[in-house]
Amino acid sequence: MRIPPSLVALLVAAALSAQGVPPAKPAPPTQDNGAPLEPVWKFEADLDVNGRSGNVSASGFAAGVRAAREHANVSRTTLSLRGKNATQEDASGADVTSADELRGQAAHERSLAEASFWYVRADAGYDNVRNLDLIALGSAGLGRRFLKDDRGSLDLRAGLGYRREEGATGVADVSAAALDAGLNLGRDLGWGRLRIQIDLVPSLEDLADLSLRHEASLELLGKASPLSLSLGLLQDYRSEAPVGEEKLQNTYFVRLVYRWD
Repeated sequence: MRIPPSLVALLVAAALSAQGVPPAKPAPPTQDNGAPLEPVWKFEADLDVNGRSGNVSASGFAAGVRAAREHANVSRTTLSLRGKNATQEDASGADVTSADELRGQAAHERSLAEASFWYVRADAGYDNVRNLDLIALGSAGLGRRFLKDDRGSLDLRAGLGYRREEGATGVADVSAAALDAGLNLGRDLGWGRLRIQIDLVPSLEDLADLSLRHEASLELLGKASPLSLSLGLLQDYRSEAPVGEEKLQNTYFVRLVYRWD
């Protein structure tokens, strides 16, 4: 009697398991020709024109750079740096130009299963509009990918971190453990691409003391070109804003993005 090969493989696997031999790990992702998929770095630089409302009404420019290294569906590392420069009117009606904000970010995530991953990330920067000399957050946690197909993805994450804020004279410093939650959505609409990112960081000591950052943009062009154009809104909310300052800052932008490998 001929024993089917599939049954032989099943019996061997069962025997190894019974002897305490761990099952073999799945083979890493490969290309169509069998060669392993190597991590790939991708880069982008952008320049935008923006308007801001909140503590001040201003208009200006912003620029940023970003590098991302992705290894198939195994891991992803991103590095970014972004700065803003705004012009506003002072009490005498004269235009005053200042560097309002600079923010850098480093993040890494690695798959645990088909739709789960762990992550670590660190943010640091300053915001002159809010008189904050330092804004910093380091965090780590778990995430879940609820949607992943050819048209885009939806990721949710949650973790723990440490939040540090140092202000100029008259602004209270913050140094506390914090929760870290976020959402990332990217979706191809056919005629454009929708991007939404939300970062929520409440203090563990007082959940009502939180910061919320939301950015939504609609990207046009760019399918057959390294250049693309985005229209978007950035909202930055701090529940414990100093007296006399608005809790919510809104920035509207038109952004030109250039991407390359």
